[in-house]
Amino acid sequence: MVIICLNYLKMKTLKNTYSIILLCALFMFSCKEDIHGPINDDSRVPGPVKEVHVKNMAGSAEISYEVPADEGLLYVKAVYEVNGQQREAKSSFSKNYVIVDGFGEAKEYEVTLYAVSRSEKESVPVKVKINPLTPPIIVARNSIAIQATFGGINVAFQNPTNDNITIQVLRKDIKGGWVVLDNYYTKGSSGNFSVRGQEVSEITFGVLIKDRWNNRSDTLTAKHTPLFEEEIPKNFKDARFPGEAGNYSNTYVITRMWDKNLATLYHTPQNIPIPLSITFDMQVTAKLSRYKIWQRQGETFAYGHGNPHRWELWGSTNPDTDGGYKNWVLLGSYVMEKPSGSAVGINTAADLAAQIEGQEYQIRDDAPAVRFLRWKHLDNWSSIDGQTGFLHIAEINLWGKVN
Repeated sequence: MVIICLNYLKMKTLKNTYSIILLCALFMFSCKEDIHGPINDDSRVPGPVKEVHVKNMAGSAEISYEVPADEGLLYVKAVYEVNGQQREAKSSFSKNYVIVDGFGEAKEYEVTLYAVSRSEKESVPVKVKINPLTPPIIVARNSIAIQATFGGINVAFQNPTNDNITIQVLRKDIKGGWVVLDNYYTKGSSGNFSVRGQEVSEITFGVLIKDRWNNRSDTLTAKHTPLFEEEIPKNFKDARFPGEAGNYSNTYVITRMWDKNLATLYHTPQNIPIPLSITFDMQVTAKLSRYKIWQRQGETFAYGHGNPHRWELWGSTNPDTDGGYKNWVLLGSYVMEKPSGSAVGINTAADLAAQIEGQEYQIRDDAPAVRFLRWKHLDNWSSIDGQTGFLHIAEINLWGKVN
């Protein structure tokens, strides 16, 4: 490059010499090789963390320490191994602790701590022993209770740490292999759910718990015979009591709720106080397992207008004649949810498909057999926005076992 510039200078006049020299210098500078590396080229190695303390927790540990007095410090890194895989956890220099988690067993583990500078220089390692407490998946697994229910089993659980867990339900097939029936995702502190659709014969069921790190508990097995389930015949009869909601008109009477026609519907009067209630007589005594409701059909009404949002279902075999609740039992409290989770007034294709398909709800398994059902309406999709109360439902189906 220098030779080229000198040869070029010989061919030019003196007055251009200084300009040409400057251009050559700029060109040579631009041809310098790029150097890649940390943004901060400080080569100093930070000091190690000190005064390390461990707080063992369920399936995890909080490791606190004194950070080194180093202006170039960026973060503290914890390196450890779980299930044969190396994991890392990092914590900003502004904190004095790091949390390590994902441990599937309550035993001793070794964690290595490094102070790391802005130029990614690591301090000498500091090793510490931790002993995580019983992991959430094991706590949940030990709490599992299985019992037979309509068409399958009911699984009850405890998850006191509110961790994200998956409860997997399996059954043995005719060849003795395991078939997955359901994966129930939860972070609730407790709960129960049912798995249905199984034949009425003795079945070996299995339940295990998984977490987001793919730790798995052992499998709890139990043999159960699901209870027989049938659809309750729709010979229902209006049985409303004093003070309960009436009909909007002769077109929208309560019997439309069980006429097997989604184009018709029951509709209460509008602008009435809520909660409101309606009662009907199944004309048989039955232990109920579940029910399915259909909203008023049409995109205009989907998750809006008087379609139910929150309600309770009550049952009785001997209703109070004054319309009270003394002789009633709560079968369940419910909230209608959109598959999309979108805001009121915004309905996706999945939301509209659920409106057409209907939405199913479970009756608690320990509920007694009943004959009369009372729908206690708490709010509709319109009253979420502050409008006054009313209710409409297109259809209801019920399942269980008639006594």
